[in-house]
Amino acid sequence: MGTMERGEAAELLKKTGMIASLRGADRDRLAAAAQWLYEGGIHALEIPLNTVGAYYLIKDLRKQLPKKALIGAGAVLDAADAKAALEAGASFLFTPGIDKKVIRFGQDVKVPVYAGAATPTEVIKAWKYGAGGVRLFPAVSLGPGYAAELRHELGHIPLIAAGGIGRAQAAEYIRAGCAAVCLDCAAVTLGFSGADAVKLAAGLAEEIREALRPAEEEAPVGR
Repeated sequence: MGTMERGEAAELLKKTGMIASLRGADRDRLAAAAQWLYEGGIHALEIPLNTVGAYYLIKDLRKQLPKKALIGAGAVLDAADAKAALEAGASFLFTPGIDKKVIRFGQDVKVPVYAGAATPTEVIKAWKYGAGGVRLFPAVSLGPGYAAELRHELGHIPLIAAGGIGRAQAAEYIRAGCAAVCLDCAAVTLGFSGADAVKLAAGLAEEIREALRPAEEEAPVGR
């Protein structure tokens, strides 16, 4: 992605509202799913690095999808992972926890890092270290109400809810104040393919856009 400051990173996710995570053993199937998601209006995709052939998939998708597609790497454990992901073409990084070296690396190359955190202390620490935002994980265990309470106290820190969220709950996290939600691809397409998958992705993308509208109109701090 080149050059992206922390504020720009927050704006980017605020506009997309949703990230789909692609994981599995079949690279061709994942590439096809990425196409269906993109055509359905979900333009931000995360490739966890513990997915077989993750770096190759990032490279493939960078060539396959339009330039405005956001392709990021998840499950980034250290600076070496981060460097390899960027070389493959990743434009943002998700970490499962808080790694100061990864965050610092992201700052140096101006690529946003969204650090995994659950408690208020962790959220504050990730932000002070320079993360572009916080990946609230595991969101399914914490719930939208927890996210809303965090936003009351830490509204200046963008939150991305991730981990076990189903499509039926996705918009609830946006209404709770999260900048975006991250869902597994299977939770978006429900196992369907082709035109059916595109239709399901489009329906969820519209739900997320609808949930984002009140927040955009009110424009609270940190959103």
